Amino acid sequence: MPEWFGIPELYAAYVEAARSLPTWAAVVDGEVVGVCVVRHHHPVPAEIELLAVGRANHRAGVGRRLVEAVERDLVASGVRVLQVKALA
Repeated sequence: MPEWFGIPELYAAYVEAARSLPTWAAVVDGEVVGVCVVRHHHPVPAEIELLAVGRANHRAGVGRRLVEAVERDLVASGVRVLQVKALA
């Protein structure tokens, strides 16, 4: 999905973050079609660093299911606040 970011350094930063931060993936027929990367600032709050779904899977509920899985796992680990900051 590098075409969405427009800035190669930004795309590279997201790839690097996915290597070290908790990451969830949506898989359809053995292919990763979406990803959600989460950053923990403290034990209670967390922030969605990246949520991306491949264009072919837009409007199919992939992003919603990813966020639901992230929420379930974070709540189970004690997180009580989940933030999303969008770039305009």
